[in-house]
Amino acid sequence: MAKKLIFITVFQLLTVVAGYCQKSPSLINVTGVIENNVSDSLLIMNGLDEPVHQIAITENSKVKGYFKGKTGYYQMMLGQEKFPCYFKSGDMHSFSVNMKEFGNTIQFSGGQAAANNYLIAKAKRDGVTKAAEANGMAIQMEEANFIKYNDSIFKAKADLLNNSGIQDDAFIQLEKKSLAIEQMNELVNFPMMKIFALGQKDFKTSATYPDAFKLTNFNDPDLIQVPGYTMLIQNLSFKLANEKKERNEVRDVFTECLNMIDSLVTNAEVKEHVAFNFGKMALEHTKTPAEYVATYKAIIKDPAHLKVADDWFAEVSSTLPGKPSPDFKLKDIAGKEYTL
Repeated sequence: MAKKLIFITVFQLLTVVAGYCQKSPSLINVTGVIENNVSDSLLIMNGLDEPVHQIAITENSKVKGYFKGKTGYYQMMLGQEKFPCYFKSGDMHSFSVNMKEFGNTIQFSGGQAAANNYLIAKAKRDGVTKAAEANGMAIQMEEANFIKYNDSIFKAKADLLNNSGIQDDAFIQLEKKSLAIEQMNELVNFPMMKIFALGQKDFKTSATYPDAFKLTNFNDPDLIQVPGYTMLIQNLSFKLANEKKERNEVRDVFTECLNMIDSLVTNAEVKEHVAFNFGKMALEHTKTPAEYVATYKAIIKDPAHLKVADDWFAEVSSTLPGKPSPDFKLKDIAGKEYTL
């Protein structure tokens, strides 16, 4: 009898611990019901499209899981369908969807339901806008008309947010910043598309055209999770570096771009994030790899991020000009083997 009592006590203790873990303030809880399911798991990614967790879908097409994560933007993927979401640590986030009518049936309830349903509505609106612009309508506009058009698009987005019924002030403030970043990127893209997509190589905006770079705070760590934020900083850095290259003031535009990121961004967290994301992307394009890696390593502090550059440089250094060629073995069409 004593053994049975001990077993019950231990079992109850484990149940309490498990329940506490799932309700911990540092954990994000997700549940869902899926009709006409086509996948065996739900993939959760952060705002930068990096996978952070995978939850198995049960035989009755239900989802239930949790993972450790910070409050902020995420994305969920079912089969080929991806949709935005906002998760808050400690909350239970629930959704339901019919995969045969995904866009019309995805619905959130529970924690942050208003924010998530707003993000779904915003994504649907963006899809309509992109479809309307598929023929290049926006970039063919004159500057003044484009500014009016761009303002109207983002006024509609602001109205959608203001009428969403969201009570979470933190989300509202973050989303307002996110919308501002989206609009700044559209302002940056307009002249670039005129030049590169339409071939108007001499195109220049007027003196009154909004300066997206001056209107953006490049030292706000809350915006790291907004994909367009990193791109905006990279665009400015590349623009300034390219101008120096055209004046023959620098040898390599990619190395100079890292220098620009270093000088433009003073917040350590933002600088590390932007320099790493640009750095790993541009590694194979630099024409001065030794100088590039030295500049990268002078900016980056995270050991894991430094290793990316070390591994890459070790791989390419053996084939740099002036180095002995590595040996090799190759066969001709007759099967005869050759070495260096």
